[in-house]
Amino acid sequence: MPDPQHGYLPRIDEAAIPEEKLRGYTLNANHPVGGHKARVMRGALGLTQDDWEYLRDQIREGVRTTPVETRVELSNLVVTYRVVIEILGLNGQRAPVITAWLQEPNLPPRLVTAYVAGRRRTT
Repeated sequence: MPDPQHGYLPRIDEAAIPEEKLRGYTLNANHPVGGHKARVMRGALGLTQDDWEYLRDQIREGVRTTPVETRVELSNLVVTYRVVIEILGLNGQRAPVITAWLQEPNLPPRLVTAYVAGRRRTT
């Protein structure tokens, strides 16, 4: 359950969600590290590499309306955030997607990973 004391992701309008992070890693079934995440994403939500912009838009909208679940200060300047977003897949299914963000001094947060959490749910 989100902790209301953490609020929402800061500077969300400037948050970086790189194409390479989504297309090249999160949705890339052939990636040596991210391949499993991509296969789960495809099975749960029907998303493939070609759907990276759809996923980006779903994540961007989700972090606008979903409070930060955890906030961890890695140092006095660097902070990580975890936001669990309910994503509607192209297959009509919904699933919680864990997103992790890194914010360095004087920069907006950037997405470092995204993956389906737990079992998928139907609409």
